[in-house]
Amino acid sequence: MTQIRGFIEATRRPDVLGVHSLDHFSLTVPDLDKAKTFYETFGLDVRREGKGIALHTHGHQHRWGTLSEGPKKKLHYLSFGAFEDDLPRFREHLHKLGIERLDPPAGFESNGLWFRDYSGVPIEIRVAEKSSPNAKSVFGAVSAPPGVAGAVKRSKVPITQPRRLAHILLFTPDVVRAIEFYTKVLGLRLSDSSEGNIAFLHGVHGSDHHLIAFARS
Repeated sequence: MTQIRGFIEATRRPDVLGVHSLDHFSLTVPDLDKAKTFYETFGLDVRREGKGIALHTHGHQHRWGTLSEGPKKKLHYLSFGAFEDDLPRFREHLHKLGIERLDPPAGFESNGLWFRDYSGVPIEIRVAEKSSPNAKSVFGAVSAPPGVAGAVKRSKVPITQPRRLAHILLFTPDVVRAIEFYTKVLGLRLSDSSEGNIAFLHGVHGSDHHLIAFARS
């Protein structure tokens, strides 16, 4: 998560097919009550939603993640946002690549396209508001004057509240294959990589340095 500010007016590169945002992630966890406590302590706005919980940031209605109960902590699926007029193009794109379509997971409403990535993780491409930034954020830091502590004492540190989801990182035995799939199928672009050990992919319509990263494991 990151403290960069929320939604920015959407921009797009004309005639380029690619998802514009990582809309949300979904995990299964063995104990929803413990998960709720953990993410609240982390500074998120955690809400009960049906039989699971939804992860929001304070002051923002976008749902960045969902948690449902399962035998162990596991990635359930990833959902990527696309522009509405790109969804038919993605449908045809998946057909041409011979990628088998899936039904949405039981209990989940969806307007999107479902399939599995190279490793079997369910992926959704859905019509969604762009939540990734269009340009690098600007930060300013003011140095403490002489004789004044530059850091707040730990006992007085306020609770940090993340403002949006910037990226996720997945572990994989084959980073090169992950790059190939996510660039070819979702239209992401390579930002940086390191000899098959780690790779960072960004969105073509403006995003952070990366929406998703892969580390070899």
